[in-house]
Amino acid sequence: MLRMYQSKRILATARTFALSCLVVLSLTAPGGAQTLRIAYNSSWPPYSYGEGANVEGLLVALTQEIIENRMGYKVVNVGLPWIRAQREVENGRLDALVTYASEARRSYSNASREVIYTLDTKAFVRTGSEAEIVIRSAPVIETHRQFKHCMILGDGWTKNFLEKNGIPYETGIDTAGCLRQVKAGRQDVFLHVVDTAKTALSEIEGGSEIVMLPKVYSSVPISLLVSKTASVSVQFLTKFDRILAAMKAEGSYHSIVARLRGLPEPIQLATLEWPPYTGETLSHGGAITEILRQGYAASGRDILPYFLPWKRAIAYAKSDQNSIVGYYPGYHCNHDSGFIASQPIGKSALGFAERSDNDIQWETLDDLEQYRIGTVIGYANTKDFDQGVTEGRLKVFTAHDDKTNLQNLAAGYVDLAAIDSQVMLHMMKRHPTLGSQGPLLRLDNKLLASHNLFLCVKDNDKGRKLVEAINRGLTSVDKNAVWQDFYLTESE
Repeated sequence: MLRMYQSKRILATARTFALSCLVVLSLTAPGGAQTLRIAYNSSWPPYSYGEGANVEGLLVALTQEIIENRMGYKVVNVGLPWIRAQREVENGRLDALVTYASEARRSYSNASREVIYTLDTKAFVRTGSEAEIVIRSAPVIETHRQFKHCMILGDGWTKNFLEKNGIPYETGIDTAGCLRQVKAGRQDVFLHVVDTAKTALSEIEGGSEIVMLPKVYSSVPISLLVSKTASVSVQFLTKFDRILAAMKAEGSYHSIVARLRGLPEPIQLATLEWPPYTGETLSHGGAITEILRQGYAASGRDILPYFLPWKRAIAYAKSDQNSIVGYYPGYHCNHDSGFIASQPIGKSALGFAERSDNDIQWETLDDLEQYRIGTVIGYANTKDFDQGVTEGRLKVFTAHDDKTNLQNLAAGYVDLAAIDSQVMLHMMKRHPTLGSQGPLLRLDNKLLASHNLFLCVKDNDKGRKLVEAINRGLTSVDKNAVWQDFYLTESE
């Protein structure tokens, strides 16, 4: 665990001397390795704290792991007051910063494409307060206007966010000060970066009386910014991006971050691209991914999803590839032997899309034998439906994906398209060409089936413990709120 932030009693003359020594270091370290001198904020726990060469923290250790241990460069870390740190890089006296790549900073630096870390901002409220109850049930901006917020002096992002959205606030001196005001009931809400707020909570008396709500109000990417005057080669950032991307793909990045945050290694799970349930580019990784994340958070664990084709996701979980211990979301966990199921993590309502000018009434599958039905290759529907297809009683026309299936329906190539209701809703919103078909396409009133969705893990001691943990955690997850938050975030 990172050491808690301590006030440094270092004389100003000693600080100046130490910095001077660091700045004049040769750009080539012993053994021929190039040196990169990186400036950090000296007062930003747990990300970076400490002055001069004494700087440490999560971002310091993580960046050093990548550049020094993985790339073979020598790293010199320098802790400075934040305004001065930026000025030293802008003026070329130090080589790099680890921060958000704002337009102003890009004027004097080049930013990595890969994100080193993401700062999530969430709401902190007093347990059992009206603010907790109301915001938890409706985490929209309009709800926040009902409550008074605490804002740290100098926190530009929060100030802009609150003023832009007409949210009342009063100022506090620092993170701990705002949390104390919320705890005492003088303020209702504190919007802040998760790790910083958690670090402060561990230091204040009665911190357990403050609860963090699940909605992410901002995700700020933190990158490596290298001065345009730095002597490293032009290939440096390309190599940095390649190595960091590989670390993320193999899972070592997430293990390092968990260790630096003092957390157990993340639970590695396989899933598929199935928006809006799961998806690599979706907010939170999809609604079902977020439900699992919140469920495991109750026991202090995080998850690391791998997005793969469905059959490969199951195979990876079966063979422990990449330390993957399970897959989701399955209608059941009988796709292969040796898996057990969690309690339901969601539901999938499977039905038919139809054209608005062709209202098809049906009671049993026998009533559908006269129609052309669009399906997607590799998707299971229901046992009776699939049996009807095998026997030739139901006429199906396959498509490679849901989008093509809906396009075939709009074009009149099929009369019905088998599709999940949430998938259709998501696709009509996200794809302009499909959205324009809104008046033409609709969901049939009658469902084909409603499936529970499960997390499937290996049937062994480790797997059974993971199932027990998620089943406990799911009791405190508001699934409806997660779905609401997902659609709100996706529309922003």
